[in-house]
Amino acid sequence: MLRAVGVGAAVGLAGCSGGPGGGAQPTPTEEPTPTPAQTPTSTPTPAPEGQTHTVTMHMEPSNGGMAFYFDPVAVAIQPGDTVEWELVSGQHTATAFPARIPEGAEPFDTGLLTEAGTTASVTFETEGTYDYYCEPHRGLQMVGRIVVGVAGGPGNEGSPPEGMLPAGFDVQEAGAVSFAEWSAIEGFTYGSWFRGVDAFDGTEDETGDETKTIMVGAQGNGGPFAFDPTAILVDAGTKITWEWVAGTHNVVAVDGSFRSGDPVEGGTYTYTFDEPGVYTYFCEPHRGLGMKGAVVVQ
Repeated sequence: MLRAVGVGAAVGLAGCSGGPGGGAQPTPTEEPTPTPAQTPTSTPTPAPEGQTHTVTMHMEPSNGGMAFYFDPVAVAIQPGDTVEWELVSGQHTATAFPARIPEGAEPFDTGLLTEAGTTASVTFETEGTYDYYCEPHRGLQMVGRIVVGVAGGPGNEGSPPEGMLPAGFDVQEAGAVSFAEWSAIEGFTYGSWFRGVDAFDGTEDETGDETKTIMVGAQGNGGPFAFDPTAILVDAGTKITWEWVAGTHNVVAVDGSFRSGDPVEGGTYTYTFDEPGVYTYFCEPHRGLGMKGAVVVQ
């Protein structure tokens, strides 16, 4: 019976317990110990890794000259993404214009890549527009643009003096602008160095010769305003002599590596090209008339 009534019997007996001669004392029933509530836990989701975008670097024959370019010319990425430059041909760098990157961002420089297939990478954290160039071919307008997140900052204001680039917001919308797309618009040959230069009709191969003469003031570009030949390919160590034939001119390298002096009428100027690269030059008084030249050293 006790087992039958269980706790009910214990409750009924409680009213007369404690007096003398009372009946048997009930056994207290232990209250169950509550189990502490478990605090729910969650595993944080790791932040997604940034994507890698490849930009190739080229030196290729193009329309009778040489083209030096990044491909794509411009690319849009997100903060945390990485750009990997891969050398396809020639020798190039990817070097930031310090004055054309977002405020607070660090300028980058891949260093000179010299062997095909080698790569260099930079990860971008700060939003904005980054303009950069190839150090050996800066004078040939080998420039590129990266838009991180939203276009903006000093790099989004037009293009660098060294070359034209797609507008930052256009890049942001397109995702990337290839060299083929951009050259179809801009007509790049030697970058765009010889665009509008009537005297340019290709690159003469003068490899194998230790010396070469270039006429200064040859007929072209509407008068005695040309170098002849306009562009040549030579071996490293070649000695080039510029010989004045007409007019008042000088010879000035875009990168500052050589200069004949102030414009003069008559005379010669000699310079030896020891290092491979592309050297563009011009006549100061007649640059606007298209009096430009190039020496490609291999």
